[in-house]
Amino acid sequence: MQPFFLLPFFVAAAVLLWRVWRICKKERLSGPSGIKVWIIVKNQEPWIEGFVRKLFRIIRGSVCLKVYIADDCSGDSTAEILYRLGWIYPLQTLSAGGERLENGSPAAESGPGRALRFDVRGLAGRELLNAPLFSHLSCLNKGKPQILSN
Repeated sequence: MQPFFLLPFFVAAAVLLWRVWRICKKERLSGPSGIKVWIIVKNQEPWIEGFVRKLFRIIRGSVCLKVYIADDCSGDSTAEILYRLGWIYPLQTLSAGGERLENGSPAAESGPGRALRFDVRGLAGRELLNAPLFSHLSCLNKGKPQILSN
């Protein structure tokens, strides 16, 4: 009689695992799949750390966003700061010419999902820290209608 005593627990565990699997599958199919966010920066050493910290505070908890920050041949230490922040935040830093990034990079177009590009070169101080991309990303992270363009 011992094996029959454990049978309801095994059935309940199997039903629970099946329901969790269905929820995960539904979530994966309904949500955005792997949105790549490309941000192009240049010569923004004094503000880039605050910009990146605010960016990841807004998109915190969103597993479907991948952040790529491209340094467009800055003359200051923007690239070094981005490299250091790459150890703290899940971002990938690239160093490339702006012309190649504006025309589209093969890495941006590969794989499922969308690639969103934001060019924040030339923004400084409050303009950079209050860039429109923050409102777009916060709407995207909250599941509101996407007002972003490809």
